[in-house]
Amino acid sequence: MDEYAEDKRPTKWLVITGVLALVAIGFAIWGFSKKSDLDDSQKTVEAQKQELAAQGKTEASDVAFGKKAVDSYKQTRDKLIGEDKTAEEVEADVKKQNDQLKAARAQVATADSDTAQADAQLKQAQEETDVASACAKGTVSAIDEFFQAGNPNTGAEKAMNKLQQLESQCQSVLNS
Repeated sequence: MDEYAEDKRPTKWLVITGVLALVAIGFAIWGFSKKSDLDDSQKTVEAQKQELAAQGKTEASDVAFGKKAVDSYKQTRDKLIGEDKTAEEVEADVKKQNDQLKAARAQVATADSDTAQADAQLKQAQEETDVASACAKGTVSAIDEFFQAGNPNTGAEKAMNKLQQLESQCQSVLNS
């Protein structure tokens, strides 16, 4: 029986060695798989970091562009309007210019001589120019609503409302 016992031992050790070898190979495959997953995750993180950095640059560029646009608008507004008038003051100016245009048109209709007719027509042309100028200033003032609003959609809506109100007042020169 000693021969039989000796034959079993090497087989037993071979089986144990084989099982351990399979376990070691399994761990090696698992380790390589995890390392590959880790490398892929690291690449994804790096790509996201680069994307965020590029996005941050774009946002900073957008902010700088927005500030530049607002500053440019304010300079243009100051040149056109000349002073910091409120929207109500600009609307009152348009109304005043319209009233003066109506008076000038009435003078043209009631002029009794050629000289008076020519003078009245000149006055009417000047008043039409003044109304057009006031309407342009009103348009610029309406755009203020856009720049002063915290939300672009709200600002655009307010500006459009002001422009629509202004349109009815500026019809006298728009239809000429």
